[in-house]
Amino acid sequence: MSFDYFVAVHKDRWPSAKAVQTAPEELAYPVSLVSASDEPFSIANSTFQLPVLFEGRPVLLEADIEKATDSDDPESLWGYLANQAAPQFMISDDDYFLTLTFRSDEDQVRAGLYLAAAMILEFDGYGFENQFETHGGEEFAAQLVAEASDAGAFEDDQGQYFAMTRTAMSKKASESSSNEGAGEPSPSQLIDARIEDLGGWRGEVLAHMRTLIKQADPDVVETVKWRKPSNSMLGVPVWEHAGIICTGETYKTYVKLTFAKGASLEDPSGLFNASLDGGTRRAIDIREGDLIDEDAFKALIRTAAALNISSAK
Repeated sequence: MSFDYFVAVHKDRWPSAKAVQTAPEELAYPVSLVSASDEPFSIANSTFQLPVLFEGRPVLLEADIEKATDSDDPESLWGYLANQAAPQFMISDDDYFLTLTFRSDEDQVRAGLYLAAAMILEFDGYGFENQFETHGGEEFAAQLVAEASDAGAFEDDQGQYFAMTRTAMSKKASESSSNEGAGEPSPSQLIDARIEDLGGWRGEVLAHMRTLIKQADPDVVETVKWRKPSNSMLGVPVWEHAGIICTGETYKTYVKLTFAKGASLEDPSGLFNASLDGGTRRAIDIREGDLIDEDAFKALIRTAAALNISSAK
């Protein structure tokens, strides 16, 4: 299981790596970057890895930094976050987002929460938890610090901690009791429902690409991220193997498959046709009637999985 936290920072407030290194120290948080320079804070190309020290121990955070795009489109991820944050925090294209992905390591989660809080407080940022139901500035940062400082919460089963965290930080926690016993749908069931909800050519395209992904990599794991009202709380399909391979987003006129490490992948058939200027990601936009080279796409999936596996070693 994994979940994400986002921190938005205006482009004119985006810090240097050295400033990020000193920010937690000024707040007396027990985390710092392993190394830093005067250059703008960034993640090494395609690694998704941010080495930090937490309570003196080396910890590897799973992180990414992106600039917002399509912030005026409520169907896009950045547009949805912009709507959620307004009017307290106004998000525009080219503002920065730090994404921290938490999985099952106690030190990783606690270090990441401290870092997210420091980014909010020291650089006038704005944070979002996994399902976007809870977000904010200073008060949200205080919640993150409270979670991170409660080491005892991590002594139970890790999955239990994740469940507690999401419930505690959700504005809808009071509603959760009425849903007890209903059972949470699996990621695959959510993807099934998403395809059915879309219907038409977009549903057909997403279903077809999903089939090709599973044929290319039988060990692929289906997950779902970014459940929000604009996608009927069904989320965005994500396919993982030792990390994210790609996501399947849907817009009014196209289906987008975004490869997390696309910039590092060979694409001899030229399938990538979007996000070509990004330092990390690449995407395939599929419009109604478009035909995809299935063999080339499967090869791309296998290459992406192989890259994830090699990076994890």
